[in-house]
Amino acid sequence: MNDLEQLQLFLNQTQLRYKRCVKRFGYSSPITGKAGQQLIILLKVMHESLDN
Repeated sequence: MNDLEQLQLFLNQTQLRYKRCVKRFGYSSPITGKAGQQLIILLKVMHESLDN
C-alpha cells in the first residue's frame, strides 16, 4: 500500500469518526471539534499531496 492509499484510508476513518462524534455529542462538543480539526488537517495534506 503506497502513501496516498494510506492517507486515503486514514481520511476515510477520520470522516467516519467525525460523523459518529457529531451524532453522539453534537457540533459544539470539544470531542467533535478535535475530530473536525484532524479532518481539516488531513484534507489539507491530501490536497497538497495531490498538487505535487
